[in-house]
Amino acid sequence: TKRPRIPYASSALGGWVRSDYCPHSLDWSIPFEQPVRFKHAMDCLHEAGMDVLVDISVRADLTYYYKIWSFGRELPMQAVPTLRMNYDAAEQMRLAAAEIHLLGVNVNPQ
Repeated sequence: TKRPRIPYASSALGGWVRSDYCPHSLDWSIPFEQPVRFKHAMDCLHEAGMDVLVDISVRADLTYYYKIWSFGRELPMQAVPTLRMNYDAAEQMRLAAAEIHLLGVNVNPQ
């Protein structure tokens, strides 16, 4: 099993997903059993100086909450949803990759 090459934050965990906590072992029922820790995950991204939020949630729900979290803050962070209801998932991922690329993120890391 491969470990993540790119660090990412989880709203289920409320922070960074550690390299010793692989995605395959993530208990996807956490959000349904415990409060979602979206604010804590966003705070981690902000403190690390991240400027692009790639929303990989179902139906791009986190992009909406990002707008609430960022209200009144001077943040350069851009939110890019990847999945939207009633759209082809593969096409949405291609559009998201293009948008992320236009924001200056390398979408083909080596």
